[in-house]
Amino acid sequence: MKKQFILPFLIAFMSFFVIGCDKDHDDNIQNEETARVRTILEDGRWVIRQYKNDGVDRTTLFRDYMFQFDKNNVLRAALGTSSHTGSWSVTADDDRPADLDLNLFFSGAVELRTLNEDWEIIRYTADRIELGEDYGQLDEDVLIFEKQ
Repeated sequence: MKKQFILPFLIAFMSFFVIGCDKDHDDNIQNEETARVRTILEDGRWVIRQYKNDGVDRTTLFRDYMFQFDKNNVLRAALGTSSHTGSWSVTADDDRPADLDLNLFFSGAVELRTLNEDWEIIRYTADRIELGEDYGQLDEDVLIFEKQ
């Protein structure tokens, strides 16, 4: 009788342990990827190489802007002698650890507010970040930053 009780208890205990380890592993992946993207963005100044909104190419609106992602989540957009400040963050989806978002927010210039979005990070390298909206058709809404 005692063995019948111990075996199910051990199986339940081990499955909680395995599930807990898997969650920790996912958290580590999220933290590593998030930190990697943050480090890339914080290193240097960026320009927009492509911006499509609802399938319409609007890249020319941003051709003269220079973007800087500061360590304290402040996003600076410079156009000539004027500068606009916004915020940014990199977050990971709890359900899909490999799914990272770049969240942008500006409250100033109208054209910069069109960038306000939780952008899904499609691909990234040390000098290029490709983004799409995290709902709908990814080719309809595209934002590509390249390091200057």
